[in-house]
Amino acid sequence: RLSEDHELAGYLCEQLDRFDDIEIAHGGAQTNMVFFNLKSGRGEAFIDYGKNRGVLFGGRKPARMVTHKDIGKDGIDLAISRLSDFFG
Repeated sequence: RLSEDHELAGYLCEQLDRFDDIEIAHGGAQTNMVFFNLKSGRGEAFIDYGKNRGVLFGGRKPARMVTHKDIGKDGIDLAISRLSDFFG
């Protein structure tokens, strides 16, 4: 199951990387975790925006998103969809 989480973290990393303001930290997906910062410095606002839409993060600088057994590709797509309006 852990290898599946690692694959999904890679997918999450690719999806986050589509946003110009997101800078992936630590060279990309690390195990089942993806670390990133916002180039604009609006990280706190982004984390609050996500939280208000049911998308949770760990950390602040860098922020962290984690895949696990309850999060599949559909969940990642839903999270990205909910977050995309922040940059809109």
